[in-house]
Amino acid sequence: MTQRLIVPLVVAWLATAAGLSSCTSAADRQEAFLAHHAHDNFAPFRQVSLFIRGSDAAGNTVIVLTDGRVAAACSAETPLTLIIVATTTRQIRRIEHAFPAGCVPQMTEPQIRQLTAAFLRYRVQRLRVDGNGNVFVGFARRGLLQADLVYVNEPARLDEYFYTDFAPVAGKWYARKPTD
Repeated sequence: MTQRLIVPLVVAWLATAAGLSSCTSAADRQEAFLAHHAHDNFAPFRQVSLFIRGSDAAGNTVIVLTDGRVAAACSAETPLTLIIVATTTRQIRRIEHAFPAGCVPQMTEPQIRQLTAAFLRYRVQRLRVDGNGNVFVGFARRGLLQADLVYVNEPARLDEYFYTDFAPVAGKWYARKPTD
């Protein structure tokens, strides 16, 4: 009887410790992110997008990385790098490139590993930094390019509707306004 009660508690604790729990609200995750990372240097992520795609058949986390430098050089479909991460240990198990013919990766495996480790420390669903240094952070599973939190480095480069959807929260950071 006690074992049936303890096992779910341990599993919930492990998920929370691994940053995989969805029990905290998006507002709480956003607040925690700003408290710990508002002044981080996101330059290594410039022109890079990472997002958690889901899990593979073995239960590993699948992260998709796109490198804007490669995408600009490839006229065909978007080249993707799939990073398979052990969910329990958060260690990278393998890296797979899904590139159209003629496209060559610009990042080395150690660079991909470094960016992935940093991404996992942020405990977010997705992170994208554009060529202007604007940072887009997503906490919830929604459209690929929809962010919940944005660091505005170059305001002139943002969509004209940005300010109708986002409100300032801290310095150059803006949060998505709640929907009714």
